[in-house]
Amino acid sequence: LIVVAIILHLFGFVAQQPRISVVALFLGLYGIMGLCWGPKWMRNIFFPYFLLAFCVPIGSMADIITFPLRILVTQISVGFASGVLQLDIIREGTLIFDGDRSFQFDVAPACSGIRSLITLFALTTIYGFVSYKAFWRRGVMMLASVPLAILGNVLRITTVIVVGDVYGMKAGVAIQQYLVFLTLLVAIIGSMLLG
Repeated sequence: LIVVAIILHLFGFVAQQPRISVVALFLGLYGIMGLCWGPKWMRNIFFPYFLLAFCVPIGSMADIITFPLRILVTQISVGFASGVLQLDIIREGTLIFDGDRSFQFDVAPACSGIRSLITLFALTTIYGFVSYKAFWRRGVMMLASVPLAILGNVLRITTVIVVGDVYGMKAGVAIQQYLVFLTLLVAIIGSMLLG
């Protein structure tokens, strides 16, 4: 592992990709711990050590996930608001308008749900590994973080649409600031029910 980490770091250095060097650092430290304390230590420390990966900022790599999440959340929220609630709502990409275009809301990258997805993925990973021995149950808990994060974010954006349609754009934007917890609350309750 230490040799692989050194090679990986050299590749990251030559390619000017610091993220590769960060992965090499994690791998190298894990290998050094194994060298010092043995394979039994490596098996016992694997899960807590794996959780350190959630401390690494993903930065621009999140764009691959963020944009499709924005589109999906916007489509579902507008579809529900216009189809089920019969509100006069128009969607253009990630922009949401009311019928006379007096209300405009953009599902920005920060509103895509990427932060709640990463947070929920960490929480469901911990929950799965602490609660279950079977790997398939752990995997189900980890995979459930994606639809649960999307569901929570759709609920938040739909609430913003409804409040904005009824009380105006200022109220919709204001409530969006206060409903950040709603995304995680729905996701956490959903993962507990799934568990």
